[in-house]
Amino acid sequence: MRSNLFIIAFVPKWIAELQKLYLKFIFSVLFLAMAEQVFCQDVVRFDSLAIGCFNLVNEIPSKFVVNTQLEYEKLVNYMHSYRDCGDYDLPKIDFHNKTLLGLFVRASGCQQPRYKQTVIKNDGAFIYVVDIKTFGMCRRGYSDILWVQVDKIEENSLIKFETKYSR
Repeated sequence: MRSNLFIIAFVPKWIAELQKLYLKFIFSVLFLAMAEQVFCQDVVRFDSLAIGCFNLVNEIPSKFVVNTQLEYEKLVNYMHSYRDCGDYDLPKIDFHNKTLLGLFVRASGCQQPRYKQTVIKNDGAFIYVVDIKTFGMCRRGYSDILWVQVDKIEENSLIKFETKYSR
């Protein structure tokens, strides 16, 4: 009888230690997986670019990837025909060394939203992320195209666009 009590007294402690080891293992694996995901991402340097005179009321693409001067010049098709925009010259870009990314965004609020732009390279894919901070819900209709100029992206590269909203 004594030997059975001896075993029963030590089984719960052994099981508790095994559970602790199991939890440590699971958390270690999860941490390494998250660390790999974070460390595989590179923040890409970019220059924000202000390009005006776009007609944001009519149909317009939501995403732009511009790699050539010819593609860039076609953006004129989305410009206003207003008198002030008739002579508008697009900013000069060296498309031998640069790629232009654009994202059409809309938001509501009581004042103009704030934008935080980031470009990330993750496993060979480029991700253009725009965080939009809105202020209240007074009106709709804040629209803009946000442009960034990055080092040349290869034609066959995967490019993703993400929009995140916060208040």
